[in-house]
Amino acid sequence: MATTKTTVDINARPGILEIFARAMGRFVPDAITASVILLLILAGMALALGNSPGKTLDAYYQGLWMLLPFTMQMTLIIVLSSVLGATPFFKTAITRLSRLPKTQFQAIALSVVVTAAAAYLYWGLGIALTPLVAVHFAREAERRQSETGQLERFEWGIAQNEHRL
Repeated sequence: MATTKTTVDINARPGILEIFARAMGRFVPDAITASVILLLILAGMALALGNSPGKTLDAYYQGLWMLLPFTMQMTLIIVLSSVLGATPFFKTAITRLSRLPKTQFQAIALSVVVTAAAAYLYWGLGIALTPLVAVHFAREAERRQSETGQLERFEWGIAQNEHRL
């Protein structure tokens, strides 16, 4: 089966998605700016409804510190799960599992099963292991491609479906 080479024309006009992405990147603020703008709108609304500035600041202060324990719990879950997922045990297990699939469908199915099992055991571990599984499975697929020269096994359907167009 013949493979196709993709070339990019640098002189081509940008499509509608590129134009839209540039416009949104230019006009949509980053997260910090958006949060400050929304905070000022909320404070303005609270003052407009007749609350005093002292009462508005007190409510903001109480709300901030009420969210802190939850925020710290979520931070610890993500950080500790990432540390656990980066241990040699999990890296070795994922590397060994990534060598099992022989076809594209098997690679996708096994990666989904592995991440679903990790998430079922502990959702934080599932969040931490999913990128590692994706990287190791993709790396193994590329290694197999370069060794065997069989691009059609792990291609994502581009060359196989081109003749149908």
